[in-house]
Amino acid sequence: MTTLQKILLFIVLPFLAPLILPFRFLKLSGGGPILFLGFLLGICAVLMGPFLWRGKSTALTLAIFIQGINVVIRLMMFFPNLSKLGVFDVAWLITSLLSMALSLYLVLRLDRTDVRVTMVT
Repeated sequence: MTTLQKILLFIVLPFLAPLILPFRFLKLSGGGPILFLGFLLGICAVLMGPFLWRGKSTALTLAIFIQGINVVIRLMMFFPNLSKLGVFDVAWLITSLLSMALSLYLVLRLDRTDVRVTMVT
């Protein structure tokens, strides 16, 4: 694996997939997105810190688990939030499908042998 692939698979894409939200959730009024991003990074640090300290294989398993949970939560939220009063929310549709597709790709890609060998060694 090249260095760019390692950076994408282990750093950029796992953090990007859960953060793909419609623009109305990311408006800068009230500091909501900053608090959300801080909370998300804090939870990731608290959850991933001990596992990274104990071993890389456990961290890889946790990364796969977090992406799977993202797919399940997005799927549970998909249909109830898709339409309000008969009007379809296209932004929600696109961002949810994009986030689920990216998380599913990561779940399947992180479980392959070449990634596991790169992460564990």
